[in-house]
Amino acid sequence: MHFYHKPCIMIGIGGALGALSRFYLSIFIDLQALNLRQLFNTSQSTSDAISANISIDITTTHSLFDLLSASSLSTSLDLFFSLFPLSILCINMLGSFTLGLFLTYMQYTEKNNIPLRNFFAVGFLGAFTTFSTFIMDSVQLTIPFLLQFSIIQENFPLLEKATHSLQMLFSLHPRALVVNHSLLFALLNILLNLTLCILCVALGHNKMKKRYS
Repeated sequence: MHFYHKPCIMIGIGGALGALSRFYLSIFIDLQALNLRQLFNTSQSTSDAISANISIDITTTHSLFDLLSASSLSTSLDLFFSLFPLSILCINMLGSFTLGLFLTYMQYTEKNNIPLRNFFAVGFLGAFTTFSTFIMDSVQLTIPFLLQFSIIQENFPLLEKATHSLQMLFSLHPRALVVNHSLLFALLNILLNLTLCILCVALGHNKMKKRYS
């Protein structure tokens, strides 16, 4: 039998190509996020330098509130680009949208092309998107928050060892800021992955359906 009709081979080839595509695309997205962070930090430093030369009247509560809000927002954005797993979110969204397109295309054109379905939907997109990495990123984001509690440290000593991989984050940013944002980013990661990926599948399905309707 020709290898085209062997599911294990088609899924294996598709999975290898999907995993490689995810790896290189995640590196590209991470580099772009790093560039955005550096650009943001540069523009923020310029803005702070200009503000330092301008006398600010902080006698009113309103102006002081605006100043604190701007500072808090800039810190949160800086931490977002540092901590949030943006590349995995983008990859899962792209894979979900493509899956919606592909399955609808198969429904209208090649219903019986099982090898193509095995190669692309099961193999390529199965390896291109990643639920396990999404879960791992979410768990890692919660570790700094959980380690605040002594009961967690006593009953889950392995979490203490996990802090060694987070030392770079704590050296780049104050521990308090990382702790305060870690749980928020973990919940945001879960919410965005679930809602946006479902939405992307629906968008892909509707877009392809309109073409063949």
